[in-house]
Amino acid sequence: MLQVKDLTYRKILKNISFSLKKNSCVSIVGKNGSGKSTLLKCIAGIIKDFEGSVKIEGIDLNSLSSKEIASVVSYVPQLIEKRIELKVKEFLELSLYPYSIKFTDEEKKTKVFEVAEKMEIENLLDRRVCNLSGGEVQKVLISGAVLQGADILLLDEPTSHLDIYRKKEIMNFISGLRNMGKTIIFVSHNLDEVRDISDRVLVLKDGEIVKEIEKGGIEIIFETQFLEFVYA
Repeated sequence: MLQVKDLTYRKILKNISFSLKKNSCVSIVGKNGSGKSTLLKCIAGIIKDFEGSVKIEGIDLNSLSSKEIASVVSYVPQLIEKRIELKVKEFLELSLYPYSIKFTDEEKKTKVFEVAEKMEIENLLDRRVCNLSGGEVQKVLISGAVLQGADILLLDEPTSHLDIYRKKEIMNFISGLRNMGKTIIFVSHNLDEVRDISDRVLVLKDGEIVKEIEKGGIEIIFETQFLEFVYA
């Protein structure tokens, strides 16, 4: 479904290649500055001036408009500016932008409520984004990604800055996306989360993929030798 080949960006990413099957989850781990977030931004079409290619179903993303990319890939960043005065339902309506058809106001409301109900955030719809907790903001962002209609979701440290309870809540939330047929690239420093959600793990070091770990061998990420190699 997704194929990244020889992706190189400045001195940050070097010849990154991997593929991702539909309805699977690949996690990317590595220490700060290894290029994880930059890689997601390249796949999301936010960064375009890279060498190599990113293809979905054989189509090169750099040949698509921003609107077309947003219809197939959705990016959820680490942090957003929380001083957003919009109500959650208004904020979510913005996620309908990639659709080629125009929706009436009533159709927008219906679509937003359907996704909010499915993602169990309908109780947040009339609250303002700026008044939400960190966990609630993450739920809204991920719900917006679902509403966007893209099959591939890029999640950049979605549980960072959350307490233990909210982390677990968000991870359950993300697990539910797999049941909806979504394909996920998940970046995290939390190795317990990585183990629980991943079909495969890509290890990024100094801008290169230095190791790929399949589900069956994932416990290696807790070994001292691995941790020293990746994070020291």
